[in-house]
Amino acid sequence: MNYRPYYRTPVEKVTDPLIPSKIDALLAMSDLNDWEKNFLTSIKDSFTKYQGLTKGQHDAFLNVEKKHDASAIAARDEWRKSWDAQKKATWDLMIDYYSKTPYYKGAVDKMRVNPNYIPSQKEYAAVCENKYAVKMIENRKIPAKYKEGDKVIFKWGGNYYLSTIVEVGEVNSWVKGAREYKINIFGDMKVRAVDEKEMLAYRESYLSKITRWDAVPF
Repeated sequence: MNYRPYYRTPVEKVTDPLIPSKIDALLAMSDLNDWEKNFLTSIKDSFTKYQGLTKGQHDAFLNVEKKHDASAIAARDEWRKSWDAQKKATWDLMIDYYSKTPYYKGAVDKMRVNPNYIPSQKEYAAVCENKYAVKMIENRKIPAKYKEGDKVIFKWGGNYYLSTIVEVGEVNSWVKGAREYKINIFGDMKVRAVDEKEMLAYRESYLSKITRWDAVPF
């Protein structure tokens, strides 16, 4: 049986002798995160042992270096200076919303550890400027359609129930009509939380359609 000789593809290495000193300069910076510190320490050891870095290691190193160059540091400083009460309120709003979902868990966890955490500009944009967040923020600007004490028609299970607004709440979703209210259905002892989209403004023309609460079997 004939065997073909096996050739190992040579690993492409980057052997720039300035790399170790560049790594040391980065390690001296105070704003590195734990992953960056561990990564830089690891590739410094690799460079010493193998007299170079793999292309993948070098590409990752360049990304860290770019993140901490003078222009990037200046941009981060400018972003921190621009952090104001409005951005903080928007950030807190969306973090509260996403804390009830599986999304942006990393940002939510950071806020649980440090309520005064200031996100990066990229992180803020991801959490607060995605299309769903924008819709929710815009929804919050829309005045409540009903006020406390108003009569409304609650639509549920194909039936119409005469109800009274007990409390006006906030918008808790990007969906249109998602403002939450607490209502009391005539004939029911409970106070229920429902969304604005589930109600109609009371009109006498609806009286013929209204279902008595105690007339529906449960």
